[in-house]
Amino acid sequence: MDRPIVVADRIVTASAVVALESSVLAQGLPSPANLESAEAQSVAVSKSGAEPAVVGVIGGRIVVGADTDQVRALASRRATWKVTVRDLPYVVTRKLDGATTVSATVFAAERVGIEVMATGGIGGIHFGTADVSADLPQLARSRAAVVCSGPKHVADGAATLEWLETWGVLVVGYRTDRLPGFLARGRLPLEHVVNNVGEVVELLRVRRALESTGALVLVQNPPAAAAMDPDELAELSAEGASAARNAGVVGKARTPFELDWLHRRTGGRSLAANLALLEANAGLAGEVASASRCRRSVPLSGLTCTHLAASSVTRADGTQVWSSSVSSCRCHVRPVCAKATWGYPTYAVWACGLAGLSPKFVDV
Repeated sequence: MDRPIVVADRIVTASAVVALESSVLAQGLPSPANLESAEAQSVAVSKSGAEPAVVGVIGGRIVVGADTDQVRALASRRATWKVTVRDLPYVVTRKLDGATTVSATVFAAERVGIEVMATGGIGGIHFGTADVSADLPQLARSRAAVVCSGPKHVADGAATLEWLETWGVLVVGYRTDRLPGFLARGRLPLEHVVNNVGEVVELLRVRRALESTGALVLVQNPPAAAAMDPDELAELSAEGASAARNAGVVGKARTPFELDWLHRRTGGRSLAANLALLEANAGLAGEVASASRCRRSVPLSGLTCTHLAASSVTRADGTQVWSSSVSSCRCHVRPVCAKATWGYPTYAVWACGLAGLSPKFVDV
């Protein structure tokens, strides 16, 4: 069968890319704010010098870099599946539509070489339950950089932070020494802090050199003008959780239920905060992705890929490019700094990713 991941041509040829989840559009935001947010996030990434890549599942194909019509379809509630990484094989096999959560988005992005993702808030450990978001174990398996405003308000921040520490996920505050509370500024202390994008890029460089496992979760506070009061949010979060229990809402449906409850309870103030932080996080992720591409110690022309696997990339137009047709894959770990001649070398890197290989390079 054809490979289930389709990469848009504009993503294949981009030197800096930010992956964006689609579950927030389908299950996390009401209409028409969801489409407005999709546009705002994409613009923020583009202004930072990177290419936005919305990820979703359409007709059983995992799309990386959904176009305007595809984003509209994913946000229209026709994509009824809220797809975690566990669900991907089932949704693909059944040829269903689905909106990807953080866990599924990170998985798909890394499979095609995208190193940076932006979202509003990650999942966590729900208060007083054994409900652990699928985001957490996927972050432990990942090496991506995920920009967010901490765990969503429905999660126990302290328990979530402890879980991430135990499983080797590095949580770093961006210009804050407190874990953001998603829609509000945070109070839990953070051990690791960076103050500018250059420090983030250097941290990513060292992590690559050390081959560190576990994602880098870069957290920043929501924009001050839209942020909620922490005490108010804590009180309302408890009320929302009680409402979910009384309504018998559990599992994947719980977070969307509580987000909608909070939106109605605050008269839209929580929605305004959510929209603002989504845009801000997308912009920061774009800056990180754009800056990362120009921090390479070896020139583009001085590296040769050691992988010549017989694997292919399915492009958006349905054609496939095979890395086995490359006799000497002159390319670079994405994202690249130099303006390369696009063609087989670039596609070979994507092919390595889709084949489950990490591109390895040697000096020539």
